[in-house]
Amino acid sequence: MRNQHLKDLSYGLMSYVKEWHTYFVNGYKFHTQAWSEGKKMINSGVHVKGLTEGIADDFYGVIQHIYELEYNTT
Repeated sequence: MRNQHLKDLSYGLMSYVKEWHTYFVNGYKFHTQAWSEGKKMINSGVHVKGLTEGIADDFYGVIQHIYELEYNTT
């Protein structure tokens, strides 16, 4: 199965990309910053734990765009 995923990736992206203002994942709902403006709840901030040169580091940001990418498959 893993080899099939790698093979699919090698075919590249489809010729179109969808853009969304809202995204649901693992029970969480995220919005782009523009969509959140004027709303009571803001869900456009993100936090990712990572490593920089082997040292634990946190990265923070604001969602500007949400893109859905589709890959060619056999």
